[in-house]
Amino acid sequence: MDAGHRRFLAATAGFRTVALDTNACIYYLRGEPRLADLVAALVERAAAGSLSIVLSAVVQLELLVRPYQMGDPVLIRRVLQFTERHAGILTSPITRDVVLVTAQIRAVLRLKAPDALIAGSASVCGAEAVIGNDADFERLNQGTGIRLMTGARRHALPAFVRLDEFL
Repeated sequence: MDAGHRRFLAATAGFRTVALDTNACIYYLRGEPRLADLVAALVERAAAGSLSIVLSAVVQLELLVRPYQMGDPVLIRRVLQFTERHAGILTSPITRDVVLVTAQIRAVLRLKAPDALIAGSASVCGAEAVIGNDADFERLNQGTGIRLMTGARRHALPAFVRLDEFL
């Protein structure tokens, strides 16, 4: 285990719930050198029950596009297994609360709709962080202290943890 991997483990050790961006899932599913190992550490914690991973339905959608384009039923099943049946991983539907929080995130942080939906799902599900490599998510770290509302319920804005910082 290299120093970057140890720093990643330390940086994510206190999280009970995280959300993964699509690119983090792709790294894991494709076995990208070094990046897959970082995500695998989270997936292993989720399988062991010490961490919950939430995926927005948008992440599932994005993961399925290429397998459907390729007409690859094996890859489609692999994505569905990961997003629907993997221990410790929950794919969050786009509910009314997610829509309301996402609209607030877009209004304040100006994230693109898919990224805002990922952040909105993370917020509604109580994730402390979104983990991935999309630089646009850095805006989440600029929004600390923002409280998002759905009716009388308040949601915290998750932080962003960029995988490249640990290579």
